[in-house]
Amino acid sequence: MKIHEVTEEQLSELRAKHGERRVIKLSTTTPDGAIEIAVLKPSRKEYERFRKQLGDDNKRDGALENMLRAHVLSPERAKFDELLDEFPALPEEFGKPLLAAIGLSGSAEVGKS
Repeated sequence: MKIHEVTEEQLSELRAKHGERRVIKLSTTTPDGAIEIAVLKPSRKEYERFRKQLGDDNKRDGALENMLRAHVLSPERAKFDELLDEFPALPEEFGKPLLAAIGLSGSAEVGKS
C-alpha cells in the first residue's frame, strides 16, 4: 500500500518547473505502507541557514524538519504536516538522503598521492 506516491508524471512536471537536477524523489517504507515525496534540493544559502540552526541549542531539534518542510514539493505542505503527525521520524528518515543529495554523503576520504 502507498500512503503517498509521487508519479513519474508529477516528477517530470516538477523538474520542468524547478530544474532537472534540483528536484529529487525520496521514498521510505513504514509498517503502514510506502511514502514518497518530491523535494527541492536546498541551495547553498539554505544549507547555511540549516547549519546555523544546528548550532543554536533552541533550534537544533527542529532544524532537519524545518529544512525538509521548506523544500517539500509533493505532497502539499498541509498533507506533509499530516504525514509528520502520523510519522514524526520522517525528517530524520528523509533528511539523510536529502543531505547526501547536496554533498553530505559521509563517503569523503583523505587521498594519499
